[in-house]
Amino acid sequence: MLDKSPQTIRRLFDQIAPRYDFINHTLSLGLDFSWRRRAVEIVWNDLRHEPRGPILDVCCGTGDFSIAWSRKLVSVDDTENDGGPEEMFDSPEANSQWCRDRSIVVGLDFSQAMLDIGRQKIRKIRAEKT
Repeated sequence: MLDKSPQTIRRLFDQIAPRYDFINHTLSLGLDFSWRRRAVEIVWNDLRHEPRGPILDVCCGTGDFSIAWSRKLVSVDDTENDGGPEEMFDSPEANSQWCRDRSIVVGLDFSQAMLDIGRQKIRKIRAEKT
């Protein structure tokens, strides 16, 4: 019988994490890049007049969709976003208010290895900007 326990699923995704992007790009013939950009544009066009707030990317994997959203938000409201997670406040209430009023992207995933790769990508992008 196939073991579908959370621990087994987590281990599976932790094991494939280093190859996940390569597999995703290969199996989609590279179309996953344009799919993500198109998905962001479709949602943005539907919601651009709504109040800004955080975007939650559930099951974010290695963060490609979160990164696509971040790039979109930076391109449209870079002047409105002051600070970032490194400038958060001491109280939970202040943190909560800061997040509600800004366009930030939060990615979460079941696999720590996937999240670690996503963090590496974000660090690389930030390093390339400096």
